[in-house]
Amino acid sequence: MEPDPQAHTELSGTVDGDVAMVRDVHGNIIFNAPPPTPAPRVPDQLPPATWHFTGRAAALAELDAAAETATAVVITDPTPGLGKSTLAVHWARLRADRFPDGRLHLDLRGSRPGHARHPADVVRDVLAALGEPAHRGDDAQLSQYRTLLSNRRVLLLLDDARDADQVRPLLPPGTGSLALVTGRGRLGALAARPVALGDLDVAESTELLARVVGTARVEAERAAAHHLVLCCAGLPGALVAVATAAGTGPLGAPAAELDRDPGVRAAPDPRTRAQAVIAWSRTREAPHRPVRVPGGAPWLRDHRVLAVVAAVAAACVIGVTSEYLSDTPWFAVPYYLLRCAILAVAVAWIGKTDHRRVIGVGAAFGTAVNFLADAFVSANQNGRFLVWLELLSAVFLTVLLVLRAPRLRPDRVRWLPPAGRPAAIAVGAGVLLWFVLLFIAFQVDEYYGFTTTLIQTGGALGMLLPIAVVGGLALYTAALEPPDDGATRFAEAAVLAYLVPEVLLLLTNLIPTGGTAYLGHVVLFPEPVAWLVALETLAATAIAGGVGWLTRGGAQTRWSRR
Repeated sequence: MEPDPQAHTELSGTVDGDVAMVRDVHGNIIFNAPPPTPAPRVPDQLPPATWHFTGRAAALAELDAAAETATAVVITDPTPGLGKSTLAVHWARLRADRFPDGRLHLDLRGSRPGHARHPADVVRDVLAALGEPAHRGDDAQLSQYRTLLSNRRVLLLLDDARDADQVRPLLPPGTGSLALVTGRGRLGALAARPVALGDLDVAESTELLARVVGTARVEAERAAAHHLVLCCAGLPGALVAVATAAGTGPLGAPAAELDRDPGVRAAPDPRTRAQAVIAWSRTREAPHRPVRVPGGAPWLRDHRVLAVVAAVAAACVIGVTSEYLSDTPWFAVPYYLLRCAILAVAVAWIGKTDHRRVIGVGAAFGTAVNFLADAFVSANQNGRFLVWLELLSAVFLTVLLVLRAPRLRPDRVRWLPPAGRPAAIAVGAGVLLWFVLLFIAFQVDEYYGFTTTLIQTGGALGMLLPIAVVGGLALYTAALEPPDDGATRFAEAAVLAYLVPEVLLLLTNLIPTGGTAYLGHVVLFPEPVAWLVALETLAATAIAGGVGWLTRGGAQTRWSRR
């Protein structure tokens, strides 16, 4: 190839090192060229498609049609177990090629009271998934989020939405990206295309049952399979639940159990009956882990051993308390009787095989913490045999309950920011106040010039133990998302079993008792200090109320509409 006669070369500047002259250069030589722009990150966060997905041809076709024209599609129904999330994931997997810039699955946790996600947190997750450094401030991040999605074709599967206010800020602009929303809440106010989702018919229900347990078993037990299908009323979640309950055994076994279940028998309509089937299946699951015991000590698993130890601990607490009746207010005995009644119910529940078992373990554990604190206080004052028996039985009871408690593994929990969660803030503030008040009490003790200090009266370990254990469980519930429902039930039951009687006892300070007041921390104060008692009551109430709100029905502060 002949060189271009019009081409010329200009070179100027300082060169350190060797210079080589090339006679013929064909093409371009570029110095200090910018690095190539990296390709955008393409995340694929969709869960695996359900292998036993059955039916839903009409709903899939409706999703296809809606996705052609809409930027948001909603699958909503208040019925749990209908298969909303399963349908959304299945369709998203089928149509993944329509969204080459990413497929994101975002669990909004709307059906979990107290754990619904704030839209600002979801926005940050999307920016991180798409490889974009987030700007500072929620408003700037929301603008960045919308600008980014307007130029890309991304699928956002917003799963388990609480309501329209939680979803509205997350809807993508433009026509390239799509938000596929599922939820049980009120989503009709969204500017989104609704997709109806009904029950499976008998043929589809039978096919789903056959896919889970096997076609041969359904053919061999047609009557039992048909009975299960009728009980489940076309609800996929109920069908999968009874199939799982059947395991490898005969289908007639769960069918017979459902016939005897009072919830299933009393259901007034098919939908309610299907929900009762799901509830029945949960009672057959083990929401607790097996009791782990050291080698050579299988008797630790025996529920009778636990019942005997609990009875001995309760009797010792009542016995030690009765020795101080002349020095304690009248309400001390009813207080400990209430504690013992809670322990008795809790131990009875531990013997159950349903969800009550883990609640019983938690309630008994909260009571055992009180017994331990009381035993440390009593042992610090005197060393009589009954006091040491109280301490040993309380320690043994606590060990037996810890062996039965669900694992609170820190590597499986997720941090939940307190922003927008006032109940979590209340719990944290209550635990902090509870801790601070203990040291304030020391100063008040010195101010009044009592001859024995609180440390001498109560013992440091006995006074700090409830704060460390119960306060720690309260913070665990408020600041973290536990790994499963068993951990949530255990922590809630332990906190409430300890604090509810404590609050009632603190409230008795409103009744004149001749000068003695209950300070909390298993300590009686020689003189009533109204402001200190009021703060103790406030702290305990904030912790108990916050934990109950978070685990049962806490609504989240919503992001303002934009």
